[in-house]
Amino acid sequence: MAKIGEVLIREGHLTPEGLEEALDWQVLYGGRLGTNLLELRLVGEEQLARALGKQLGAEVAWGELQVDPSLVSSIPKHVADRHEIVPWKVEKRRLKLLCCEIKVSELDQLSYKTGRTCVPVIAPEFRVFQLLRMHYQAIRQMRALDFGVVPEEGRRRKRKAKEVEKLADTTPELIDEGAFNEIYNRMVQPAGTPPQPAPPITAPAAREPAASWYSHRGQSSRAPVLPHIQPPEPQPEEEKLESLAQRAQELTRKQETLNKEHESESAKTDPQSSPEASKPTDGEPPKGSEQQKNSERNNADRERERAEEPLHIVR
Repeated sequence: MAKIGEVLIREGHLTPEGLEEALDWQVLYGGRLGTNLLELRLVGEEQLARALGKQLGAEVAWGELQVDPSLVSSIPKHVADRHEIVPWKVEKRRLKLLCCEIKVSELDQLSYKTGRTCVPVIAPEFRVFQLLRMHYQAIRQMRALDFGVVPEEGRRRKRKAKEVEKLADTTPELIDEGAFNEIYNRMVQPAGTPPQPAPPITAPAAREPAASWYSHRGQSSRAPVLPHIQPPEPQPEEEKLESLAQRAQELTRKQETLNKEHESESAKTDPQSSPEASKPTDGEPPKGSEQQKNSERNNADRERERAEEPLHIVR
């Protein structure tokens, strides 16, 4: 079975670009393709209905459809809401049902329950939804098509995106080196002179100091020659442990000799340290005797008593 878009393009009612736009709109807002085609005003309602009839091989209806109120109760509310069908009218003892697609098994069950032959009539999706909301209080999404409004916002974005793509395709590429040299020669060279290639762009060389920098210092214009820097000599290896021990012994010997010399010099200069000075003089008791200890004790007692005597203030 051919698709509805292919049928409309084959009949000349739709262009491939319009079909692509409707498919993009369907991705954003859902619904059947026919609803999006009508919402974008790409096809007319009659053209869509006839194309649906050719696609499905059934009777079609479009425009403002009036339902017989006495037939609304013939189909329960949950059945009409679930299968998206609305009883339209009775012709020759046949009940015509408005629907979006043909479901043979459901039609057979309804024919058995109602006692009448049910015949499907294909109508655009938004017309069936309008009748379901009106007679069965069904909940369906409201579209711009229900308010008679053409959604221009999305189409404007699509148009703008296409314009940007076209602009990107028509934008010239960057000029090459030859074209740049030609433009440069036209702008720089005077009229009547043969064109010359543009000077190559090179990196600036490293600048040397001016000659005056050396002249006022009494030097030539040559760059100063830096003195040769000698690398540091490698340090000697660490001495062995045996040499360190020998040096320590020599140091201790020198220290001992110095100590002996110092003691001998101090003995010559200090007479009290000599053995003659240690002898007691005449009339003095020898150091460490009992008499000397008693005299020292008596001197200490006298000093204590003198310290304890009260002070007499003379006025």
